[in-house]
Formats: sequence, C-alpha cells, structure tokens
Amino acid sequence: MAHLLDTRALEVFVAVSDALSMSGAGRILGISQAAVSQQIAKLEETLGLKVVERGARELRLTPAGIHLRHLAKRVLLELAQTERAMTRFRGFSLPRFTIGLMESMSEILSSTIIDVLNAQVEQLELRTSLNYHYREQLFDESLDLVVTPDMEEQDGLEIHKLATEPLVLVVPKSHPVGDEITLDDIAARLPHARFNTRRRIGRMVEHYLMHEAVIVPRTIAVDQTTTLLDAVGHGQAWALVTPFVLMHGSPARAGIDVHPLPGRVPTRTIALAAKSGRFGELPLAVATACRHTITRTVEDLLSTLGPQVARSVVVHAG
Repeated sequence: MAHLLDTRALEVFVAVSDALSMSGAGRILGISQAAVSQQIAKLEETLGLKVVERGARELRLTPAGIHLRHLAKRVLLELAQTERAMTRFRGFSLPRFTIGLMESMSEILSSTIIDVLNAQVEQLELRTSLNYHYREQLFDESLDLVVTPDMEEQDGLEIHKLATEPLVLVVPKSHPVGDEITLDDIAARLPHARFNTRRRIGRMVEHYLMHEAVIVPRTIAVDQTTTLLDAVGHGQAWALVTPFVLMHGSPARAGIDVHPLPGRVPTRTIALAAKSGRFGELPLAVATACRHTITRTVEDLLSTLGPQVARSVVVHAG
C-alpha cells in the first residue's frame, strides 16, 4: 500500500455503510457530501480495492466493504477505549463524547448538554441531523448518548424519559379554522405538509389520519422541520406536528395558529439513552438537567402557543 490507513477515512466509511449514501453520511458527520466522497476515494486508493458500489438509488457495500465495515468498527472501538484509558493523564473524565440529538430538541437542549459536559469532556460532538440508526450506533459505540423519541426498553440500554408530547394541528393565520375543527374541511382547502414516514412523527401523523378517516387529497412531503413550518407560515399548507417541533421552527411561528386535535391523539415520548453502565452517573446528570430546561421551555415558550397546548406536554420526573 502507498499510504497507511487513516482513522478519519474509516469513520467516514462506517458512516457511509450505516447510511448507505454519501449525503446521508455527510449529515451524520456534519460534513459535505464532497468531503465524504473524497475520504472514500482516498480509502479505496489506499486499499487498492472497491469498498462501495454506487447504484442509481443507494450505495451498497462490496464483499470487501462488508468485511472492512466489521474490522473498521473494531478498530474505532479499540481506539476509543484506548483514548478513554489515557484520559486520567490529561485532566478530563472523557477524551471524546458524541451525542445524537433529535432535530426538534436541538435548539432547546444543546446549550444545556454542553454546560453539563464541558468540564468533563475534552472533545464534544453534537450530531443534530436526521438519523434512523440511533439504537445501533449506541451499541457499536459510534454514539455515546442519544436524545430521541420512543426508545424502547432493551437489555444493555439505560433510558431516562424526559417528556411526552402530543400531535397538534398547525394552520396558517390566514386560514382560521373556527371553533369546530374539521380536518376534512381544512384538507379540502389546503395541501397537507407532512414528514416522510421514515421519521417516527411521520408515521404518527399517518396513523392518526387513517384512524380519524381524514381524506387528504393534496400533500407536500418534506424532510426538514423549517421547510414544513415555512409552508404553513406562508399560507401554503397545514400540518400535524408536536409542540417541540414548533420550538425548533421558531422564525415561522408568527404566521401559524396552533390547535389541539380532536379524537384519540397520539403522543411520543422523548428520552435520553446510553449504553448501560458505560458512563456511570453521567447520563442521569444530563437527563436531569435536560428535564429542568424542558420545564422552563414549557413555562416560558409553549405557553405562547396556548395554555391548552402547553398543558398537554408532560415532563417526566427523574
């Protein structure tokens, strides 16, 4: 080989193998798609092997890539363990700590999490882009802690529930709905802006509309919160979201009215999760601080959306 293997290239390759796309890996790592492509090309040149096949719709690993994924994860895990073992010589409890933070909670909780971890972590990384593999990344230790909705109890994980929130209706102020909310009437007037069903909230919305037998003739599918709320705020669509989604899209709220939903309204529970016993009391400390911040958010910000909506959010006790 002309060059030695580079650990950054291995990290990028593992992200590509998890996301099965260059752009998806870029979002996970917070770098550009071009930077991801360069790292993969560098890795393949170093190895003299193709590790990914670039298809029309998604990437797939070659046989060599499948084997490399297993080896790369082992190498990165052993490297992380080595770094942790040497931290006592640098004065930090942890040399490196990586957090996966769901999009709608990133603006609310990022500062709190940084405050708790700043004195203990030498290199802190927050990943706030969309991610569908949180559980797997906790177990393979590419993530150390996650904040995500509806994390099911499982052996090997410690889970700290933070808050439970319902779906709510958001409509443009330019299209008032009146006292009796009829979703069929709203859907007849405006397109429905919705998240794709790979996201948990997208599946919640789909199940609710099916249960309530709402006919939706026109839809606008999006993958980003700000895009969805901008469409509603500009009078182009209506949507079903959750209160904390509205906090994430604060610039768009001026043009939006929020209403509780009729019928049996689904909820999602946001939780903090980590591998059991891996970081001692640290996950509990982060969860406790996050609950305090969420409580203040409900009191100070959600009340502007209407008392009924604010009261629908439940902050869990420790």
